[in-house]
Order: sequence, then C-alpha cells, then structure tokens
Amino acid sequence: MRSSYIGLMPSTLRRGRSLALWRPRIRASQAQTLLALGIYLGLACFITWPLPLHPGSRLFGDIGGDLSGGMSYYRVLAHAHTLPFLPGTVHGFNAPEGRATQWTLNFSTLPSSLLLWLSTIAIGPVATFAFWGILTFTLTGLSMFLFIRWLTGNWQAGIVAGLAFGFWPIQFVAMNQPLGDSWVLVLFIWRMLVTFERPTVRNGLWAGAATVLALMWVQYFLLMAGVTWAVLVVCALVLGWKRHELRLHVRTQIAAAIPVLIAAAVLAGVGLATSFSGVPNRGTAQLVQYSARPTMYLLPDPDNPFLGALTKPIIVHEYFSNNSTVNYENIYLGISVMLLSAAGIWVLVRSIRRRGIEFAMTNRATVAAVSLSIAGLVALAFSAPPQVNVAGVNIPMPNDLVAQVTTAFRTTARFAEIVMFALCVLTGIALAELLPRIKKNSTRLLVATAIGVIVTCDLWARPPYRISHINPPSIYHVLAQQPPGVYAEYPLQDGYDFPDSYAAFYQGYAGPHDLFNGYFPGTESESRKLELSFLLAKYTVPELSELGVRYLLVDREAAPPALYPRPGASIPGAQLIASDHYSSLYRITAAPAVISNFATSGFAPPAHVDPGIWHWMNASTAEIEIRRQGSLPRLFEVSFSAGSFRQPRHLRITDDSGRVLYSGVISPTDTQVSLYTTIAQRKVLHLSISPAPVSPHSLDPSNPITWTLGLLVSDPLTVRPVQ
Repeated sequence: MRSSYIGLMPSTLRRGRSLALWRPRIRASQAQTLLALGIYLGLACFITWPLPLHPGSRLFGDIGGDLSGGMSYYRVLAHAHTLPFLPGTVHGFNAPEGRATQWTLNFSTLPSSLLLWLSTIAIGPVATFAFWGILTFTLTGLSMFLFIRWLTGNWQAGIVAGLAFGFWPIQFVAMNQPLGDSWVLVLFIWRMLVTFERPTVRNGLWAGAATVLALMWVQYFLLMAGVTWAVLVVCALVLGWKRHELRLHVRTQIAAAIPVLIAAAVLAGVGLATSFSGVPNRGTAQLVQYSARPTMYLLPDPDNPFLGALTKPIIVHEYFSNNSTVNYENIYLGISVMLLSAAGIWVLVRSIRRRGIEFAMTNRATVAAVSLSIAGLVALAFSAPPQVNVAGVNIPMPNDLVAQVTTAFRTTARFAEIVMFALCVLTGIALAELLPRIKKNSTRLLVATAIGVIVTCDLWARPPYRISHINPPSIYHVLAQQPPGVYAEYPLQDGYDFPDSYAAFYQGYAGPHDLFNGYFPGTESESRKLELSFLLAKYTVPELSELGVRYLLVDREAAPPALYPRPGASIPGAQLIASDHYSSLYRITAAPAVISNFATSGFAPPAHVDPGIWHWMNASTAEIEIRRQGSLPRLFEVSFSAGSFRQPRHLRITDDSGRVLYSGVISPTDTQVSLYTTIAQRKVLHLSISPAPVSPHSLDPSNPITWTLGLLVSDPLTVRPVQ
C-alpha cells in the first residue's frame, strides 16, 4: 500500500489533489524514539538550566578546573587556526616563544578533538562546551534506549535503561568533556554484538570502525574499550565454536581487527616518532589512589538529595579525611539498578534452564547478557587497585600488569562505565520480561514510569553548585583596549596549575594580547620564567622587559607571596593603568635588562630567604643560562654564593665545549664561587655536583621534606665585564 501511495503521488500532485491524504505516518518505533529523545533532552536541559538559554555566557561548573582549562586550550587553538592533531605552536600562551599543541595526545583522540576544534571556531568555546554537556546526557541515554530496544524489543525497558546509563553519577562529573560520551561505547559494543548474530566480513569491518571510534574518542577509552573489545572477541570465538561456525566467526573478527590494528599501528608510530611526548608518566601510588573501592559502587552519591544525607558522613570519613589516601570517584551503580539487574540474572538463568543451551546460543538477549556480564566482571577487576588484600594475602589484579607496561592510565575507577553497561543490559532484560506480564497498557506504562522515576532519583548526583555566570573582571576589558603586546599575570603559577587557572580562562577576554604564563611543566620555559616570580625584586621588571613583556596584571592576593606589591601599589619600572576588584594593570616602562641569568634545569623554584633569593640544586647536574644584549663576544666575571646541604660537595662548572670553568669543594657554609668566561649573546653554564643531592626525609624519617637538596645557590648571579 505504501509503495502505491508513493507511485501515485506525482500524478496526484499534477491533478492538484490535497496533500493531506499523503502525509507520511509516524511508525510506532519512530514515536518511541522521539519520546525517548524528548525525555532525555528535557532532563538534560533541566539539569543544566538555565544554561540552554545562555550557552555563550554560562558554565555548568566553576571557572578554574578541567572544564575551563579545556575551553581555554581549544579557544587558543581556534584563534590561531592551528589544527590540534598536527605539529604546531600557538602563541596565546607562554608568549613570546609559544606553546606546542601536544598534537600527539590530540591525535590519539582525533574524532573528539576535531569536533571540539571545529565547534569552537564556529560558535566559541563557551557555547561548545555548554552544548557538549547537554548532548552528552541526551545521546548517551538515547543510545542505550535504542540498544536495549534492539536487544529485547521492549521500548519501555529501553527508556529505563537509558535513564540509568545516561544520568548516573559519573555522567554528572564528565558531561562537559569527551570522557562523558559513553554513547560511543554503546555504539562499539552494539556493532560487536551484531557480528555475533550475523558474522560477515562487512559487519566485522563496521564493528572494527566503531571500535576505533571508541578507542580514539578519549585517552581513557583506549584502555577501557580495548579490554572490552578483547573480551568480546573471545566471546565471539567461543560462541562460533559452540555453534560449529568457528571459521565464519574467525573471519569476521579478523575483519573487525583490521581497522583496530591499523589504528593501533598508527598511534604507536606517532608515539615512537615523538618519543611518546606528552604521555603522562605517573607513579604506581596514583593507580592505588584513583582506583575503585566497594563503597564507591554501593553507597549513594553524597549529592543525592534523597539518600546522600545518610551516606555523606561515611564517604567523607573514608575519602575526604586527613588520613585518606584514596580519591573519591562518583561511580555509584544504584540500589534500584542492582536490584533490577539481580532480577535480570534470575530471568537469564531461568531462560537457559528452561530452553537449554542451544536456544541460549541463538537468542540475541541471552548472548548479549552473558557476554557483557563477563565484560562487566573483567571491568570490575580492572577498576580495583593493583593489589587487593584478602585475609592477609595480597592478590594481584589486572592493573598490576598494566602498571608494568604503562602508568599513563591513572583513574582506573572509570572502568565502572563498563560495569554499569552490563547492569543496564540485565536491567533491560528484567523489565522486558516483567512489564509485558501487566496486561493493561495504561497500568504497564504507569509502572514503567514509576520505575524510571525511582531509578533517576536513586542515581541523581547533580553537584550542589549553581551554573556559573561568566563575567570577566573589568580589568581585562581595559587590557583589551591597550596596544598589542605580551602581558604577564602575577603571581606566576607553575606549569601544572596553569591550564585550570583563572589566568588561562580570562586570557580569551584580553583582546590582542598573548599571555606570558602558560609554560609546560618541567620545561626550560617554566624554569626560566619562574625565576621572575618575585615581582618587586630589582631585576624582575627589567628582565620581563627583555623577554618582551609589555604589561603586568597583578592579582589581588589574600596572602601575597614574598616581594609582592599591595593592590595598586607602585612598582619600579612600571606605570599603573587601572585597577578593579580583581587585579591591577601596569605598563612596563623599564629598559630591557642588559644582562640576565636563568636557571633552566636542575634547580627547584627560587625561594626568598633573607638577605636575598636562593635556589636549591636538586639534581646532580644543572644548567644556568646567561643572556646579554649585544653580539660581540666579551670576557665576563661570573660569581655567586653557594652552600652545600649537610656535607661538602664537589662542584664542577663547564661550558658547551666541555671546558672547565670552575672546580672546587663547596662547604655547608657560604662559599664564594667565581669564574671567567666569554659571552656573546648567550652562554650556558653546566653544573655538576658530587655526591648527589639527598632528601632530608631519607636521612631522618621524621622530617617531612621529601624533595632532594644539594647545592644552595644565590640568585641572580653577579655578571661583570672584565675591563
């Protein structure tokens, strides 16, 4: 009938008949999908309200954190029109030398990086991350609804499972970033299960493509999806063997593995070519700190408005007290979901017992439930600490093996997403079995609605903070009106703290001005610039001028560090432009320093200790850079005071050619070091000490200082031309 309607339509239109007769009917499945979409989108908007009304000026969270750090990063990339997954440098941060794009890490998350970059160019970073959060909730819930409906044929069970998977506590935490996009996990697992049912090369290739999408969506999915993919491949091969279709399933899984292996080879090649630059190297202690614990899974989130008051004292005592060494992760699975999952297991076992193994191996829901239950148990083991103590015996867990290969994946508690996935499948199976037993449609709908409300309330974990209104301090608008030039925001932060700072976020409102801050941790730029932490030191402003800084933004600090000006106070070599409640803006008027020196490696940040500023050499080797204006080489005398920690140490100083400039013993008391060297525009002094630095804690366990101390060097060095 439908095809005849379509065939008649052109002649009908020519005769001028009413179009009302030919309106396409909405299928029941389409209506169900629209209803589910409306529920998830409406709930997402309710959670983030009034963000949907002001996507360009509101944040679901606070300024200063992973969210605003990600926004700042993509804003700088978009402003510079620099692709995030290709080598490049942006100058908005760490000016004037700029900041590398960390393209290797971005390349490993190519799909999400590309979307974030393009969206930031199109609508700006604030609106991008606002809509991203709303879509994360909506798509994750909708994908689970579609999957459960495909699996069980019951749309009401799908809606409840979608509410559970799309709006459980971990989604509230990760909704503003690709880490919350669990819909890619649904897509990848769904396509893998299709190969179980229809093992063809075509389906294998589609499953492989979906797996690559999940693996490369965000770095943590590389491990989570990789482990889950391996489990599902094994399940597929076992199923093929039991069905006497092993050859067919082997061929299908080989086809699925081709895109995965190609992606893995490309990622490995990029990593090897760049010596895995940017890949974090974390200690095993962090794998313990950021792994899951039973109470995280079983106790309602402290922000839950119904049960949080009961569980908050337990969670605070266990994870937020001074003695706690474990980081709390919001991975509560829900009492309601766990009870429904238990019912799903009962339905599954009863079905297998009544219908037999042969039926179970051909039943879509049964095969999926068994496979994903196995994947969920494996994920549960991966989420645990590297070792678990049972009755006094340390039992190694899978993360112990992972730690032998890499410590890049710190927060293994995120494997809880696969555990929750398995529970949602069991929940869907339980509801698909129980709801049809209610004969009356209206009653069945009412019961399904009640269960959905209970599940949503049980898992509710909206953080207590309000939507943040972005209202940059007026001083940034003043800065935006100034002539172009680099500005430095004080106090200077180290490279670890900068990405999530106010300074990084508000730079987007500073107009055509690049930010001096923004160096990577552990780099020469960080070491060089942290030398200038003490703003009122006599050498600081002239050296800032020599490095190309034209403006100072001096924040108001409740507890200002040493040599830090009062709000709006006079700074030698700088002229006050304006002040507001946040900071004071200055224009640098000092002439560039003729001679400057910076500790570029091997030293801790400078410390202000009367009568001056000092550096601890915390490595056996270190470098000091001397810079001067001019191009003709000239002989200089370089001198400084030094003292050795706890015992005398031999100090040896050489230049780039290896020529020894100084060799002597430094005592624990002040020792004057003096040497002569020729300097053109730049000179690097290479320092080495023996014995190596040690930590006070290693010498005295009661001493809390664990960093290493070797040589104490006065800063700045005295550099005088020899007449």
